[in-house]
Amino acid sequence: MKLTKTTKKTYEIRQILWEKPTFKWGNFRDARKKHGMSVSKFEKCFFCNHKFTEDEDMYVGTVSIEGNRLFCLDCANKYKEECEEKA
Repeated sequence: MKLTKTTKKTYEIRQILWEKPTFKWGNFRDARKKHGMSVSKFEKCFFCNHKFTEDEDMYVGTVSIEGNRLFCLDCANKYKEECEEKA
């Protein structure tokens, strides 16, 4: 007998602070590790799964269900463009 389950989640990105980057990945990672905190949920862009590099800028966004998550420059710009189209 085989059972295949497929789940689909839909998230609403409520806001991304795209005006300026929040911090660099390396600084963020080091600060969390210094305090014994995990970085596994934050190693990649929440939207496109792009893996952050050491000196890459990251942008904070608020996501329904998940809370605050990190986004890459490209995804922050996509969010900005979509907001400008709606305005």
